[in-house]
Amino acid sequence: MRSRLTTLALLLAGLAAVLAACGGGGGGGGDPAAKDLLATAFEKTIPSADVTIDARLDIKGLAGFHGPLVAHVSGPFHDNGPGKLPGLDLQASIGSGGSSLPLGLTTTDKNVWLTLQGQSYELGEAQVARINRQLRQDERQRKQQGLARLGIDPRSWIANARDEGDATVAGERTTHVSGALDIGRMLDDLDSALRKAPASLGGASRPQPLTDAQKRDIERIVRDPRIDVYAAKSDHSLRRISVDLDFEVPKDERARVNGIESGSLSFDMELAHVGSARPITPPRKALPLSDLQSQIAALSGAGSAGGETGAAPGSGAGPSASSPSAEDFRRYTDCLRKAGPSNAEALARCSQILNGA
Repeated sequence: MRSRLTTLALLLAGLAAVLAACGGGGGGGGDPAAKDLLATAFEKTIPSADVTIDARLDIKGLAGFHGPLVAHVSGPFHDNGPGKLPGLDLQASIGSGGSSLPLGLTTTDKNVWLTLQGQSYELGEAQVARINRQLRQDERQRKQQGLARLGIDPRSWIANARDEGDATVAGERTTHVSGALDIGRMLDDLDSALRKAPASLGGASRPQPLTDAQKRDIERIVRDPRIDVYAAKSDHSLRRISVDLDFEVPKDERARVNGIESGSLSFDMELAHVGSARPITPPRKALPLSDLQSQIAALSGAGSAGGETGAAPGSGAGPSASSPSAEDFRRYTDCLRKAGPSNAEALARCSQILNGA
């Protein structure tokens, strides 16, 4: 769980690298003028902006999935330059089935903070200093800009680019270019980014790249992936990018993916106030990130124990009789927030919620 939390922080921090600039080669097919506009948009440096991201995932056939799963992220960022984590102050909400979890991520070039239910947790300056050293190790990467540092070339993801005319984004006049999304190229680039990302963030292991077989499976089930890019008329820099795709799992393969039949995914990122940097204010009274990791480990352990304490076969009671419900977990996390990480007696009382008390 610690690995998941710290890796999440790294990936979200990497979002600013996506925004800061996008260098690379050309895409395939389509209108030459539209391709030229994409080339300029993805090469333009965006040193700072207010970013808004909306994502939606809907899945049919997955037991227990009460979708759609919706995420909203917003806040300012600014690029701190090569060899340094970017500045971010993002507020996020991730929810499904009418409930949502608020999160916050704040980064500077010296520290990282994750905020959950009003309490902030810091990774620590020593850990971030190590990450910055890793980012500075590759001389070639330091000379590249934006996504090129990670081996990502978004233009190569877009096939058959076409000029769709003018559009307004965040109050600015833009040119809209659409095209087909090349899933294979995108997955290859994301794998490259994982390999070039810092080896760890606070002890987290680097996420494992997809295997060739997994990539082929993804390409096979995706239907009609589309990408839309909006570039400002004033300077041709990026202002909005959106992706929409559907997927369908063949009937004979659904059993190995927990019954998933089909679904859809949409992603939309919009940039406003480009070039106007808002100050990043670090959270106050932050606790060590290890405190949050300990609480989540306790939660996960209690949940696993609860799921394993079902009655013996034939007794008339199954595992669900002793497994904590979603409401139990909600009450438990709320209890942890009120108790604080150092109050052992209060934490013990919280754990009783997951045991049916």
